Formats: sequence, C-alpha cells, structure tokens
Amino acid sequence: MDLSRTILEANRLFLVPKSSAHAQYIISEYRDPVTRHLNHEPPGSLPLLLERIEEQRAAMKAGQALFLSVLLKGSDEFIGCFALENIGSEQPEMGGWLKASAFGNRYGQEVAARIKQWAGDHLSYQHLLWPCAIENIASRKLAESLGGYIVREYDKRTSDGQTSQYVEYAIPRLAM
Repeated sequence: MDLSRTILEANRLFLVPKSSAHAQYIISEYRDPVTRHLNHEPPGSLPLLLERIEEQRAAMKAGQALFLSVLLKGSDEFIGCFALENIGSEQPEMGGWLKASAFGNRYGQEVAARIKQWAGDHLSYQHLLWPCAIENIASRKLAESLGGYIVREYDKRTSDGQTSQYVEYAIPRLAM
C-alpha cells in the first residue's frame, strides 16, 4: 500500500507527507533542545537531509512507514515531524518531534492520537511502541495519554553521544 500521499487532519493540525519542501524548516528547527532525546542527530547538511527524506519517501511508497510533517491549520506553519515505522509488524513504532516554540500546546498529543486513530483504522497490529528517555516527561505523558504502559527499560546512546535511560511504552490498539 502506497502511503506517500497520506494526509491526516487533526483538530488544529494537518499531517502531510514529509518532503523536500520542508527541508529548510527541518534544518533550522531540528537541533537542541529538540534533539536532546531523539534517535537521529541533526543532518550535517541540506544534501544529507534531502537524501534521508528521499529514503523515507521510498519507505512510504512501499507501505513500510509514514513520515509526516506537522503543519498548523490556517497558517500552514511547519511545527515538526512524526513517524510511524515498521508498518506491517505487530508492533509499529511511533515517534516525533516538535520545534521548541511549539512546546506546551499539546500538539504532540493531538498528532499522536490522530496517528493512532489512523493506524487503528488501516493496520493490523497488537500495540504501538513509543520509546522515550525517562527524563522526557512530556513524551512520557503523551504515551500515557494514549493508554501506553511501560514494557521495557534500557540504556541508549542518544544523538549527542550521551547514554540515557529509556523506557518503551506499548500503546494498545484500544485504550485501556
């Protein structure tokens, strides 16, 4: 199933396929403090980011993942990116980031709830995985707001080269 044209609408947001049109925003916003607890370090250059986006678009065309840019309704202001990966498995993994100026508005909860709804309508899975750093309270609250519960704790080297304690939440298909 080709997911490269999937557009999701939430209350205050549009979730559109990540594309090169968003690259300049990603380059300027995907940095500390946003990246402090994330898997991928900031791209070293615009060409590297564009290459990564093309790889992600290929995965979407193959139905393996959703890579979405988050835009505010009304202004189309870019505020971040979210993904649902390992589509087709029993445990797709969801994650994302918002630019620092968008923190505190519950946009992340809105995006994650909409992606979970889409997944429930279109995919067969047991639960979604949501990994996050133990100290990332906002991310933990987001997972818990969707009925998530901790299934694993582990140490992980983050994009800044530090080792952090992580937890992995399982978000059930149906809220508990």
